[in-house]
Amino acid sequence: MLHAHPPGSTSSERPRAAVTVTELVDRLLPQLLKSAERRQHALPSEHAIARQYGVSRTTVRKAYERLQDMGIITAKQGKGSYLQVKQQKIPLLFNGESSFTEKMLGLSVHFYTEPLEYGTLENNVDSANGEREKLFKFVRRRWIEGVPAALHISYIRLRLFPTIEVDGPKIQSIFAYYRHHGITAFGSLESNLDIRFPTPHERFLLSVQPLTPLLEVKTGTTDQTTNQVLEYTQIIYRSDLFTYVL
Repeated sequence: MLHAHPPGSTSSERPRAAVTVTELVDRLLPQLLKSAERRQHALPSEHAIARQYGVSRTTVRKAYERLQDMGIITAKQGKGSYLQVKQQKIPLLFNGESSFTEKMLGLSVHFYTEPLEYGTLENNVDSANGEREKLFKFVRRRWIEGVPAALHISYIRLRLFPTIEVDGPKIQSIFAYYRHHGITAFGSLESNLDIRFPTPHERFLLSVQPLTPLLEVKTGTTDQTTNQVLEYTQIIYRSDLFTYVL
C-alpha cells in the first residue's frame, strides 16, 4: 500500500510518479488471476483500490474498464465488478484429416453450426493455378455449449462442386459433404496463423470484448488422391475457449 506524507511533514525523497492506467492494470492482474476461487465475490470498490494504490478513482475506473475489454472482469449494475466466469478450454488439433464438426463430436461437447452467409463470388483468382474462376463463399458460426466459439469461412471451388449453391444451406460438415462426393483422403495447404483483436462485426458475432484475442487460421483443403485444392479456408477462433495443439 502506498502512504502519503501527513500534512506539514517534509521529505527529502522525490514525489512518486503517478501510477498510470496500464501500470495499475499490471498490478491488479496477478491478484485477479490468483482469486479464481472467489468469482462469486465482488472485487474491491473503485474507492478502495484508489486508496490502496494512491491513485484517482478515474484511473481505477479506466483500469477496470480495460479489464472488462480484456474479458477478465464483468460489471453488474448496482453490484460492482466480478471476475469473469471462464469455461473449460477445449483442445483443438490442427490437421487436415477431419472437419471441425468431427473434432467437436469426438470431444462429446454440445455443438452445432449456424449458417450465416453463402453465395457465389465471380472472377476470383485461384491461387493454385493463377486462373480466374467462381468460388462459393460459405460462412458459418460454430456454437459450443450455447456459446458462439468460432467463425468458419470456406471458399469452395464451384467447378468441382456444381451443386454447392443449392446444397450449401443444408451443410453441417463440409468434410461429410466432400465424402458424399467420393473424396475420402484429405490434406491441407500451408497454414498461416495470426493473433489479433476482433473487428466490431466479429465482436458482435462472437460475443467478445474489444481486447479478447482471436486466433485466425488461413489454410486450404486438398484432395490427396488428385492433389486438387477443394477450398480455401479462414477460421476465426475465440482464444478464451480453445487450447491449440499444432
